Amino acid sequence: MADTGSNVNEYRVKTPSGERAQNLPIEIEIEFEKVSIIDIDDNKQEFRAEVHLSFSYEKPEVSSKVEDWDPQIYFPNCSEFHHKYQILDTEDDPDKVIGGYIVDATFIEIMDLSDFPFDLQKLHVEVSSRRPETEVTIKGGRHTENVVEFESVFKAAKEWILDETFQRKIVDKNALQNKPDKTRSNVAKRLLGDDRFRRKITDINANQTKPDPSLTNSEQVTFPKPKSKLAQLSGLKKRLQNSTAQRSNRTKDIKSKILRQNKKFQITLYARRRWKFYFVNVILITAVIMGLTFTSGTLDSNATGDKLTVTVTLLLTSVAFKSAIANRLPVISYLTFLDKYILACLAAQVAIALQNAVSTLFRNDFFKPWADFYDWISMPLLGSVAIWLNLAFLIKAIMINRRNKQMLKRVREEESKNLTKRQVDQEDMEAKIYNKAALVDLEEPVY
Repeated sequence: MADTGSNVNEYRVKTPSGERAQNLPIEIEIEFEKVSIIDIDDNKQEFRAEVHLSFSYEKPEVSSKVEDWDPQIYFPNCSEFHHKYQILDTEDDPDKVIGGYIVDATFIEIMDLSDFPFDLQKLHVEVSSRRPETEVTIKGGRHTENVVEFESVFKAAKEWILDETFQRKIVDKNALQNKPDKTRSNVAKRLLGDDRFRRKITDINANQTKPDPSLTNSEQVTFPKPKSKLAQLSGLKKRLQNSTAQRSNRTKDIKSKILRQNKKFQITLYARRRWKFYFVNVILITAVIMGLTFTSGTLDSNATGDKLTVTVTLLLTSVAFKSAIANRLPVISYLTFLDKYILACLAAQVAIALQNAVSTLFRNDFFKPWADFYDWISMPLLGSVAIWLNLAFLIKAIMINRRNKQMLKRVREEESKNLTKRQVDQEDMEAKIYNKAALVDLEEPVY
């Protein structure tokens, strides 16, 4: 397709000449029809999905040099297309273009895995136009019913549950770019804030020529009066301020012409991880291994070597188990909920090993009577700490699940309100059209 450049006059919408605004941008209505999640890769921070998209816009008036006009629709957060198919239909309505996309693509998504494996992920699919806002206006979410279909297939269905809750909204990232430019020249800052500059202003007549009192008025020689220090410094200050203002205006013009992007129509999907696999195969086994470490306390207080053998063996078992499940855990730079639990269990086992090592001090005849008392106090204390540790993580997991459900409920209510608002707006629009048509019928003369 031919690229029409940046001449806005070639893209005006076909409306009656009396109602048409000059350089009116074309409104492109976009709607998601179906989204299928194929796979979610939390290590690469991306997901693969098949997206069915529909769009429509009124045909623009183009010059004779331009045969077709392309809205240049694209997916900003798409990293790779596996399949892309476009449909265009202009036969039903000659003044309107209706089309759609069917894409199988990989989308980039920054995932928060701090609650792994009880996490809830937001998956965004964004659609926008490469043309600026002066030519194209993105409109989305015009459906008055929840007609978007969702499903998780292939690998995603084994590990994730795609919730029916979704959210559609227009995202404008230019709001952050429109802040006033407060940067100024460092030279101007120094001149305006320097105390020496203020002191020099007071000395305004230092180099002025004084008249000679021995000569008469006719004998006086007049020379052109030199500019004062005040005038010189004031002129320098004005030049610096004008230069700074011009540079700031040029920067704003460049930002408005180059850096400004069009709005994005975004749909947000919510995927919940199937946590039961990790609870049974990781958390439960780690807790059992840690619990077995306390069996070293059943041995005789003098059998320090046997105690350390049992404790260190189970500690190495925990380390080997963590290495075995490493491919099942996300590779990220921060600790997840599961990482913190495994490290806490390892810390408890290390504490038991230290307890066993300290018991060697009671081999001395002076401390030997206190050996049984030491085991009787230290092991129940460590056991109670381990129990409270597991209860704390269990309560935390329950709170995370409850928080995720509340967030989904809140999003569902918000989307329901938006849906009701769209229905009311559509009914008002239909009523206005009906009233306008009825008024036209009444104004027609009757013969």
